[in-house]
Amino acid sequence: MGGHHAISGTAGALALAGTTGVSLGVIDAGSGMSLASFAAMVTGAALLPDADHHNATIAHSLPKLGPLPSPSEIICRMIGKISGGHRHGTHSIIGIAAFVALAMLLGQLRYGGLAIGAAIMGFVLTSFALKALKLSEPFSVLPWGLSLAVAGFVMNEFDTDPFMLPLAVGLGCAIHIIGDMATTDMCPILYPLNPKAPKGFEHIPVLGSCWNDKGSFGFPILGNAGSIREWILCLVLTGYVVLAATTEAGLFDPGAWATLPHFDEIKTGLTDPLG
Repeated sequence: MGGHHAISGTAGALALAGTTGVSLGVIDAGSGMSLASFAAMVTGAALLPDADHHNATIAHSLPKLGPLPSPSEIICRMIGKISGGHRHGTHSIIGIAAFVALAMLLGQLRYGGLAIGAAIMGFVLTSFALKALKLSEPFSVLPWGLSLAVAGFVMNEFDTDPFMLPLAVGLGCAIHIIGDMATTDMCPILYPLNPKAPKGFEHIPVLGSCWNDKGSFGFPILGNAGSIREWILCLVLTGYVVLAATTEAGLFDPGAWATLPHFDEIKTGLTDPLG
């Protein structure tokens, strides 16, 4: 589901922070490169909850440096040990809070006028996003180059808005967990508490499928992970990302379609059928 989490993060970022008519625009992340960097950060953060296993896809986001292990693999090993293993602490409310707190702390790491901490987080999250979207290949300079480019930008941009980094991280993590909760795997959102559903709860219509005996909660409308429903949703989100991105870039104007002659004729015909 790595790619699905990534595209949902991108869609969420553009929907909430976009500046055009196809977005809600409730988050002021700027436009152009500022918005693109914010979207890249959210996309990467939408993969953070799965960074709790040393062999996860994103653990290999960055190629190894000679005999040294991949930096992303080291990060995933550390997160896995701290969070209690795969699909535990990182998929909970406390996990989101921890990632946001880390982002806030890194946001304070500065040297002169440069936001060093934000650059580090931007570098890691961008590499995660590139790997999940299959834009990163082993031993390729692409993940390093693009990740460094985003890091260089946020080093200056995030210095003036210290809340944008934790916002991007929190949004991405929340989108990931909501996505997992929509499958039958659900999430232990109250971890380290794991309250089991009462006996017979599973027989209650609708609600019975929202709380299991492992202490996980959700609303499994997508069914099992990798289901056809999940793929359909992914395709819809991908279509939205293309629409929002091209609109932001000025390559497409949805409002212009309403001014085309055949649209006017259709509207006239509907409002005045007798001519």
